[in-house]
Amino acid sequence: MLAVQPDGLRTLQPLPDVAAWCRCFDVIQVNENEMSMMAPDPMALAATALANNVRCLNVTLAGKGAVFFAAPGFERLTDLAARPPLGAALGPIRTALIPTTAALSAGDPTGCGDVWGATYFSRLLAGDNLTVAMRAAHDAAARNVEHRGATGLAGHLRGELSSR
Repeated sequence: MLAVQPDGLRTLQPLPDVAAWCRCFDVIQVNENEMSMMAPDPMALAATALANNVRCLNVTLAGKGAVFFAAPGFERLTDLAARPPLGAALGPIRTALIPTTAALSAGDPTGCGDVWGATYFSRLLAGDNLTVAMRAAHDAAARNVEHRGATGLAGHLRGELSSR
């Protein structure tokens, strides 16, 4: 969803075939700006994603947290084994806003989405359920905002003292 301009500036651009793109993924994470390039609102994107066999769509909302839309029966990655065939009736989906719990400082948001995604997906791989993984991701992103760019972030995420 990012186009590279001749001067190197990256700008948002609409995703041409959202349904086909969604069919490539089990779990999707987008932020609000990326979501706006895919659909007019989160519910429209969730309908498209889940109809194309995505098991969970996550939309990060900066300091407000993140909202998820999960297919019936999907709570953790081990539930992927019970995936229905493409086009099967879905049934009721689960959705929830998981607010941030950490106090966010007024810092640099550079890389917060990357840190959020890396933490979220690693926690899912470790066996956490959706909400536990999201809370861990919120905490990691809150730590990231305390650093300018990536300076000192690796040590901070490992729990080392930072001199900032």
